[in-house]
Amino acid sequence: MPQFSANHCYMQYRAIAEQNPQGLGMDAFRQYSELECQMLDVGWWYGAMTAGTPGNNSILNRMFAILWHGGLYYRPKHGTWRPWSDTDMPIATALSRSGGVVVQYRQRPGIQLTLWDWVFQNQQPDRRSHATHGIERGNYGTMPNNQPKAFKENKKDEGNHSGINLAGGGLGNRNAITGKQIREDGRHGHLYFCHTAATMNQPGGFLVKAESSAPLDTADGLFMNSPYWRENPNQRVAMLALSPIWFVPWFGAALVDTLTGGGLVRQPVGLAAGAIYPQAQTGDFHALGVSGERGVTGGKKFKSIIKFDENVPYGENGYDVMFVNPTDDTVDGLIQGGLTFNPDDLGRSPPAPPLPQPETSSSRVNAVLVAALQDVIKQYEKEASGFFARSSRESQQVMDWIRGVVATDAANVTYRNGEMPMQGGPLLWTLKYYVRGSGQPAAAGAPAVKLTSGGRLHKMLADVVTKGDQAVARL
Repeated sequence: MPQFSANHCYMQYRAIAEQNPQGLGMDAFRQYSELECQMLDVGWWYGAMTAGTPGNNSILNRMFAILWHGGLYYRPKHGTWRPWSDTDMPIATALSRSGGVVVQYRQRPGIQLTLWDWVFQNQQPDRRSHATHGIERGNYGTMPNNQPKAFKENKKDEGNHSGINLAGGGLGNRNAITGKQIREDGRHGHLYFCHTAATMNQPGGFLVKAESSAPLDTADGLFMNSPYWRENPNQRVAMLALSPIWFVPWFGAALVDTLTGGGLVRQPVGLAAGAIYPQAQTGDFHALGVSGERGVTGGKKFKSIIKFDENVPYGENGYDVMFVNPTDDTVDGLIQGGLTFNPDDLGRSPPAPPLPQPETSSSRVNAVLVAALQDVIKQYEKEASGFFARSSRESQQVMDWIRGVVATDAANVTYRNGEMPMQGGPLLWTLKYYVRGSGQPAAAGAPAVKLTSGGRLHKMLADVVTKGDQAVARL
């Protein structure tokens, strides 16, 4: 699995720009290998996270902390959800190739700060009026880590749209492809969000997706207040001319697509229309509903890589490709500062989320154990009634505990296999402790004593352990 030093990748990105003051241009950039593009993914995001404005730096750091610690899964073209580490790509590439990540969270009683609130804290993203994609709430099964999936990305204008402009590659540096000075003005990357808030009865979720440039509808007051439009009045006037059709969402989207061609010059007037749109670092512009071949960092989008590598995120025809549903413990760790993200980890892949162990049918195993322990009680009491029979203090303690377990029908031993080094739950694990004399007793109230190896109670419990292991093996 490739692992890159993010700082080194950032230096490489800057060096390319310095060696090519006019920019590489897309024709030269297309000659880069996929591995080289991943290195530039890392350098681009490292610059955006460490050399942007302080507010955006913090938002990006918290967003990547969720991807790193929350358990990032993706779906290839064929197959089920898999951990991001299976891609052999750095975490920076997850947001580099136009794959959307859906993050699901809960509103918990007594806790006011949600995961969405924590990402932005005192800085709110800019409102967007439209988008050609969003998220919808529903029941979409369970993820491999046993977390429920209640949201999916869709091709609909649903949810509350917003975003922040990025300084991909580092504010004040030069873009490696165009040679232009990098600014947070919408031309050097945009991070889009679609949010549906949580309630006490339903989870919340948000889609995050990196785009090459800001769309036309991010500025307040009919597109007038952003620095980009103030500095480019010809494009502002052109957008005002298009604004009447913009607010007829579906007809307007189709018409703008047809007129402009978006990121692909596929219509006769595409070049002319492109001249009045905000130009991204890859030379395209952000029209509505049209997507080019290249992602925010300039590398091939997943939908293009899929033609020769089906191990990349693809999902349902390019939608609903990545998902994160952090556990409550992870969310607490993020919000309380115990789980953080180091920008140099942008060049690495996060560890795979731990998979829960399968549950045993504890009632079936316990029934076998309890029946066997009932026989132990009868046999032990029968032998103890003999004239010369004596029991150690340790054996008496264990027998007292066994009687208590049998009397309650072993109601305290419904557990997952993975909580103990051995299968069968705490009851079987505790019996193994008495038979093997190693480890610690696991069941509540079990005495931490040792039994004499080869003694009569030791032999009886060894037989029970054998029956318990056989019961687990049959499950």
